[in-house]
Amino acid sequence: MILFAAISLVGIIVVQVYWVSRAIEEQEQAFDHNVRMSLRSVADNMCQIDGNELIEYKPIDRVSSNYFVARLRYNIDISNLERLISTQFENRGVNIDYEYGVYNCETDRMVFGEFVSQSRGKIEKNHKPKLPDLKEDEYYFGVYFPSKTAGLLSNMSLWKFMTAGTAIMVLFFGYGLVVVLKQRRLSEIQNDFIDNVSHELKTPLATLKLAAEVIMQNSSPEKSKKYAQIVGQETARLEAQVGQILDTSMVEHSEGAILEKIEMSAFCSGLVEKFQLEYECVSWNIALDSSDTIMDSHPQKLETVLRNLADNAVKYGNGEVGISSNSSQHYFEITISDNGEGIHKKYHKKIFDKFFRIPTENRHDVKGFGLGMYLVKENLRQIGGSISLTTDENWTTFQLKLPRQ
Repeated sequence: MILFAAISLVGIIVVQVYWVSRAIEEQEQAFDHNVRMSLRSVADNMCQIDGNELIEYKPIDRVSSNYFVARLRYNIDISNLERLISTQFENRGVNIDYEYGVYNCETDRMVFGEFVSQSRGKIEKNHKPKLPDLKEDEYYFGVYFPSKTAGLLSNMSLWKFMTAGTAIMVLFFGYGLVVVLKQRRLSEIQNDFIDNVSHELKTPLATLKLAAEVIMQNSSPEKSKKYAQIVGQETARLEAQVGQILDTSMVEHSEGAILEKIEMSAFCSGLVEKFQLEYECVSWNIALDSSDTIMDSHPQKLETVLRNLADNAVKYGNGEVGISSNSSQHYFEITISDNGEGIHKKYHKKIFDKFFRIPTENRHDVKGFGLGMYLVKENLRQIGGSISLTTDENWTTFQLKLPRQ
């Protein structure tokens, strides 16, 4: 549909351009003809007034597209020239402002010139020009249209309306195309999210079901204890997954957060100890600020941010994660990095979009819903923080900036 509509629209534009160019060409030809005929009539009338013979040859030359010359080689009555020109232009429908000049045939120099502004076929002049005394016998006059193009376009109201309609149609098509592609992208994201949710929830549910069956069939206390631990772990996993989805809904409907005083050194140290206990197989590089920095923040939202970043560092890294903090005059900075494959620069902004996951073709190495980084961005926004991402050959680094005030 998009391809067919685009081809149709291009065809309409091509036809529109063709007919507009034809209309301009016809306007040009009609204008040229009317000016020639008007100036010819002026030349004949000048001859009749002065008692000279009528001109048999074609005295009107078009020097350029907007400059015409009437070569008379007679004495010209300047007092009648302007009246005759304006009258003939009015009769022929030439309503464009013009300048006229009278030239000496021998010296080819202008001896008189005047600008005439036409409004509804009438001459508008602010003063009466002083006419020179023409002593020679041979003169010619020329007419120049400085605003010819604008004047011709002003007479093409229908074509201007049609061109405006075509432009509006192109804009609506472009807007519709953006909406269609956006809806298609949202549909793909929705399908991916549903697939991920189905898979992520089915796995712990299947494990819970199997563990429950084993517990019911076996009376051994050791096996019951072992499978009870599995039930607890999978229940916690399921709870965390459902909680992440619920957190997304909550953070979207929350406009702000009530801040409270937090001692950042103790807060970060406590979280890092939890991370080290949860992920024992990871090598941790810790460099936390030890100063007694007190800040206004929201502990739950800040913990969500740091936990999601640490979880991603563990999942996407190659066994080594670094966490550091630093206090400056205006900010408290926290840096979390990992030694994974890195994130391509074209995804640096997209990873914070809701449901977005970096394409991995048909591989599903890492589980997730694509909500973690979205929650990071939204929670930081509500507590007034910011986040930046840098990637090099060895490390992927997220840097948080929390304002001191």
